[in-house]
Amino acid sequence: MSHFLSVDIDYWNLVDNGLDYADAFLDRLAYTAKLQDIPLSAVMNHQQMLPHVSASSARTLINIDTHSDLAPKGAEVLDCGSWVAYVPWRRQGTYHWIHASELRDGDCSLAVYSTPMFRNTGRPAASSDWRSIRHRTTSSLPAVSRLLKDCSGICVCSSPDYADGDLYEYFTQWRREYNLPYKHGRKNEDYGRMLRPS
Repeated sequence: MSHFLSVDIDYWNLVDNGLDYADAFLDRLAYTAKLQDIPLSAVMNHQQMLPHVSASSARTLINIDTHSDLAPKGAEVLDCGSWVAYVPWRRQGTYHWIHASELRDGDCSLAVYSTPMFRNTGRPAASSDWRSIRHRTTSSLPAVSRLLKDCSGICVCSSPDYADGDLYEYFTQWRREYNLPYKHGRKNEDYGRMLRPS
């Protein structure tokens, strides 16, 4: 079964020499995606990725990100911190969050619940519509070749309110260099849209 790869450049905020690692990873990602004919696009705000994920044939979403972007079941506001709860095939799918942040600092469900949705061990604590959710804390990402095996699409997000300035500038240069389809959004990400997940 295929997966969709979501990458938020704010992942490298907490990685030593993050800009160097982002450069190496994203260049390899773009080069390999082109070789393997995997659709690669870019967005400014993470919720703009939802149409790409929704239209894909994937049933696993891998999100490399400082934040989980997963709100508990019954979300009412679609924004950059809840968009994963709106993926239409989530009830049949697996959500895998890869992060370098402390678990408690990146779990977006804490804005709604005092109990984290993700735990270091055992079953998730809070309710989710996803068939399964999991996470992995690491400052060393899996090899690009491994991440792109059975990958149906890739989208990279700049998250201007969250990514360090040098990473944001690098992202702009990188997407232009590879001539990626790009969806412009808002630099101030403190907005959402009232919407119940389908």
